[in-house]
Amino acid sequence: MTREFFSPLKLRVPFLITLLLILLILGSGLVLTIFYPNDTVCFSGLCVSKPPIPGSPLGELNSFFSNLLKVSGRPARWYCGSWTGFEGWTFVIADIITFLSYFGIPSYLIFVLQRRKSKYIPFRVLLWLFSFFILFCGITHLLDAIIFWYPVYNLLILVKVFTAAISFSTLVAAVIESGRLLSLKGPEELKRLVEVRTQELNEVNKQLALEIETRKKYELELKNQLDLNKQMFVETHHRIKNNLQVILNMLDLRLRSLPPETSRSIKPVAMRILSISKLHDKLLQSDVGEKVNIKHFVYEIINSLSSVIDDDLDVNTRIDINEKITFLPDNALNFGLVISEIYMNSAKHAFKIGRENHFFIQISEDGGLIEIGDNGSGFDIRSINQGSFGMMLIDTFVNAMNGELEILSDEQGTRFIIKEKV
Repeated sequence: MTREFFSPLKLRVPFLITLLLILLILGSGLVLTIFYPNDTVCFSGLCVSKPPIPGSPLGELNSFFSNLLKVSGRPARWYCGSWTGFEGWTFVIADIITFLSYFGIPSYLIFVLQRRKSKYIPFRVLLWLFSFFILFCGITHLLDAIIFWYPVYNLLILVKVFTAAISFSTLVAAVIESGRLLSLKGPEELKRLVEVRTQELNEVNKQLALEIETRKKYELELKNQLDLNKQMFVETHHRIKNNLQVILNMLDLRLRSLPPETSRSIKPVAMRILSISKLHDKLLQSDVGEKVNIKHFVYEIINSLSSVIDDDLDVNTRIDINEKITFLPDNALNFGLVISEIYMNSAKHAFKIGRENHFFIQISEDGGLIEIGDNGSGFDIRSINQGSFGMMLIDTFVNAMNGELEILSDEQGTRFIIKEKV
């Protein structure tokens, strides 16, 4: 916050000063009463001594507040002295108009401040003090007029005490705020500051415009490069897909001319190529770097695999995967190959003709746990040939997915559990 808006003045400071001054004025009156008591009274221009009033200064103070509105014992001002009608009425009218003006000034200031749109009010405390000071000055003038008929001198004295205290507090506040008052800038200085600031803002706007133009140029270059990358991506995957399809067609033709035993041994190779081909189909349908919806991908893999196994096998496949789970393309490819290897292994060893065969794939909600299995008769895990090509491929694909493989098998079936490495 700048010095122009920072005010060291708090409302409690003038309040404490006003309270202390009221006590000081009343205390000073008590002290002077002791040393200089009023022992003279005047009537019609003749002043004589009067006997002292019994009691102490504190008794006089108590009597003062007890008789605050007392009018007996003291003459009204109109009857005190030699006032002419013109002098008296002119005095009263001037006091009343002064009171109305002094009352109207703070009232109008408060009205204007309340209608300000901005919540910030400069010199707020000083304005409040000035308003009270003017108001009490007006009340003294009103009482001066009232005393012409109702001599409420004690009330006038009390109001004058408050007026004196608030007047001095306003002076102290003005001195405290003098730094802010002196720092206020005149119209010419403000105009010069606005011109300087406007020039600075124009320079900043020019720099921003230049930077925006440069950024737009870079964004256009990046967009062109991205479009080119997309074209290359689509073209590359399209060629890979075509080449894989050519290989699959050649294998299919070759399998038809081979003996059944040889054909069954080559089918797993065709399944692996088919899994890769399906992934490229999925990638061609998405943007560059976009994750693959794994549930849709698994459905396509299973549909392709089920079309190449023995038609006499009745296989019921359950896929329990949340629609929102997605894999990166590399992980989707490895996962598809894992499914292909396990499915073909189940088709070869677990599925039986004439019975209801079950194959399931499920993934936890967070994608960190994968289970793939069947309801075959199981096998002795210790008898697995770790050096077999199929198991080597599964281990390789699981490691590429940053996973750990666990195999459980009993007479109820076999489960391949893939857990994400911590």
